[in-house]
This record gives sequence, C-alpha cells and structure tokens, in this order.
Amino acid sequence: MTENASVAEEQGLTETRARILTAAERLFGEQGYAGTSIGDISESAGVNRALIYYYFKDKRDLYRSVIQAGLDALRRILEDLAASAGSARERLSTFAKRSYRLFSLRRPMVRIIYREVMGLEEKIDLPIGDYVLDNFAKLESIIRDGIRLGEFREVDPRLAARSLLGMLNIFILEPFISGKPFPAERVVNHTVDLFCRGVAR
Repeated sequence: MTENASVAEEQGLTETRARILTAAERLFGEQGYAGTSIGDISESAGVNRALIYYYFKDKRDLYRSVIQAGLDALRRILEDLAASAGSARERLSTFAKRSYRLFSLRRPMVRIIYREVMGLEEKIDLPIGDYVLDNFAKLESIIRDGIRLGEFREVDPRLAARSLLGMLNIFILEPFISGKPFPAERVVNHTVDLFCRGVAR
C-alpha cells in the first residue's frame, strides 16, 4: 500500500484527494503559502488543475484543508486515548509515541503550523488556538486521572499538560535545528520517564 493510499484510508478520503493534500502539504511547508501555486501542486500530485478545483474551491481552501488534516490527525490520537484503558502513564506514553511519529513523518506540517501560530503566513479562517486548547484539555484529563488514581501527585494539570507538550516539541524541532532527529524510541522513553518522575507521588 502506498503512503497516499494509507493516508486516504486513515482519513476517509479518496486516494486522489489524499495525493493532492500530501503534495500541497509538502510544498506549502517548503515554499510557504505565497510561494506555492496551484500549478506547483498539480505537477507534484500528478493531477490536472481542474481536478484540484473539483476537490477544493481555491488555493486558500486547499491550504486550510491541509492544516485541518494535520490538526485532526493529532486530535484523533487524543480521542483514541480518552476512550482507552490503561494507566495514565501508559496513555501518556502512547500519546508521546504516536504524536512524535506523526510529526516526525510530517515535517512540512510542523513548519506550516508554526508559521500560522507565529503569524508568519496567510491567515485562515481556522481556529488553530481552539484546537490547541482542546488538545491541552484532553491531556489535562489524562493527568487528572493519574492524580485521582494516585499515580501522580497533586500538580496543576494545565501546567503539566503544557510542560509535556513543550518537552516533545523541542525534539520535534530538532531536525530543523541540528539537521538530525534523535531516535523516536529514545525520545519517547526519555520524555515520558522524565515527565512521570516529575509528577510522581
């Protein structure tokens, strides 16, 4: 199965639409919104321009859809964890593994989201801040479970959730800083161990 086919299956998309989104994500990440044309995306995706306009109203709509797909991928990870069994530590470990893998495989998406959050790109009608706060809330809920069940000491779940994401984010940015990512298993084990030791009773 190709990467595009797996993206399509995961997100419930047609393979063609997924191929367009994959090409657009890479180009928007590398070249920015202003520096990327529909023609560039058409050529990279191997489809004609008319087919892009069949799926997306215009370049702005495509850009918005690319960001939406990235945010939804992270949200699905957290929603799966909210419905899963296991200790708080186990669920946080799963979150760290899956989210680190997601953004390691999708570095252009990391660039796009950071540019948007920092106000360096085209402003879109998409409440990125609300998505981030909602993700914080889902992590906070896992941490509260850990406190309630005696795994973690009494800490502020809001600060703890942001601390965990902050620890992961610096490793997600490592390839852009040094050009070489740390091995995923090493990052996840280190981060979860350090975080859980910090909040342990």
